[in-house]
Amino acid sequence: MESTLKDRRIAALVPVAAAVLAWSTYWALPLLLIAYLLVRHKAPALTREVLLRVLDLFLSLLLLALAAGAVIASLDVVARDGGIELLSLINRVLRGLVSILAVVYGAISLGFTAFRARRGQVHDPKLSMGILQALRGRRRVAA
Repeated sequence: MESTLKDRRIAALVPVAAAVLAWSTYWALPLLLIAYLLVRHKAPALTREVLLRVLDLFLSLLLLALAAGAVIASLDVVARDGGIELLSLINRVLRGLVSILAVVYGAISLGFTAFRARRGQVHDPKLSMGILQALRGRRRVAA
């Protein structure tokens, strides 16, 4: 993918802006989708790909967090019904651990994405499911 220095700088700012939006408030994350819809025809190819990969990462992390939340919630129901205090403690620890792991993985992945975009390359996060890429018609090759 051929890109100029200006294109690489803009593409490197996309993950930084996404991290700032995610850190400030989660309700601002749909602004990334609106930004993608607005710039998908006019932005350079590298910027479009980086923005799509960042959106895929956030969507994948959201779906993984929902799945983990369902398991943790069911564990909480079992702990309350059985009156097992140890299971309730494990539930609280798991809830904190899952949230910390998701935040750390998201931050590291956004850092790699910004670094690789600055070099003119596209980073493909390992936990990203490629949902939006599949909707665009691009198949994701299993690694």
